[in-house]
Amino acid sequence: MLTRERSSAVFGRRVAARAFRSTCRWPLAMAAALALGSCTRQMPDFPAIDAAQRIGIPGGGVRDAEGNVYTTIRLGTQLWMAENYRVQHSPSGRPVSSFVFNDDPDRYGQFGRLYQWDTTMDSAVTAGARGICPEGWHVPSDDDWRTLMSYLGGESAAGRKLLPGQASGFEAYPSGGADYMGRYVYFGEEAMFWSSTMTDTERANHWGVNRDGRLSVFAARKGARVAVRCVQDSPATP
Repeated sequence: MLTRERSSAVFGRRVAARAFRSTCRWPLAMAAALALGSCTRQMPDFPAIDAAQRIGIPGGGVRDAEGNVYTTIRLGTQLWMAENYRVQHSPSGRPVSSFVFNDDPDRYGQFGRLYQWDTTMDSAVTAGARGICPEGWHVPSDDDWRTLMSYLGGESAAGRKLLPGQASGFEAYPSGGADYMGRYVYFGEEAMFWSSTMTDTERANHWGVNRDGRLSVFAARKGARVAVRCVQDSPATP
């Protein structure tokens, strides 16, 4: 089964000292306890597989409310964004709150923006709602994520295929996020994406894959700052 935990530490899970492989020079215990965001963290290299092994089919791209264009990838019956969302306005044109890892757009802006759950959902609470996604797209629910993982071979195989340069073309860079207190963590260690599925009034799931290809699902406080990928409403066609 996918790992599921809940605590009050970070995102709704326990903080592991091993998660902090960075250029920080503080003791690991201090880094894990404080999740300090003022040090430089490195993105690992992900060697690309041969193009003949790719199973994702490039889509035609999609444009957000600001005119930003995102690459897309067709995986089975689904069409997904193949890069993290970076919009800063709602579909109605209202500015929305969003963040960049470490509050450092020059270094980390290429990995997209991070959003709290209520912002992601644009005040909706129904799984599968459009939220801040482009017209005809929505914030993926747990069911959407499960469909993707099933197509990619299930829990044991899907995670590695999601990583950059791998078979799916999903390009899940482990670009981290921040907990509900705004402490930035897990850059270079884990990719995390909101689900539109709530677990209770204070938490919603986010789906993740670490740099080694291990999948996870966590019930996170809605104030956590997590990346967003949108999925198209209707089934993708060849």
